[in-house]
Amino acid sequence: MTAGIITGMAGVPSFAYEFPKVEDFTTICMVTSNDELCDATKLHFKSDWQNAIAGSYEAQRNIAFCLSTGCDGAVTVNPVDACAWRMVIQASPAKRQDTELQSYRQDCKLSNIDRRKALALAEEMYQAIYNKQMPVEKLLRN
Repeated sequence: MTAGIITGMAGVPSFAYEFPKVEDFTTICMVTSNDELCDATKLHFKSDWQNAIAGSYEAQRNIAFCLSTGCDGAVTVNPVDACAWRMVIQASPAKRQDTELQSYRQDCKLSNIDRRKALALAEEMYQAIYNKQMPVEKLLRN
């Protein structure tokens, strides 16, 4: 996670969230019988990454899923980031599927420290994606 200084309202410097490179999350596919599947999954993950950042609900779901499961060994499991994406999804204006709340609850079963990290990350990501503050109260209802 990196931030760059930009000039905000009234010329006051503020920090803008910059999403990490997708390569920070993908693995090196080992030479196995599943090598082709791993490579294909990485390609889908890279495409979903760009679409998730652009606000695609389906892509955000796919990213959260891969970060929580590893998606055939193509993605490094990262529970904090998976939870952060689930928080973004819960707070987003998108119409969600019925299973989304269950996925959110499952992926955000973290320690208090990790959940706070996920929330801080989710707030930054939400601001970058939707250009407004994340409505945290939506998370409190779940």
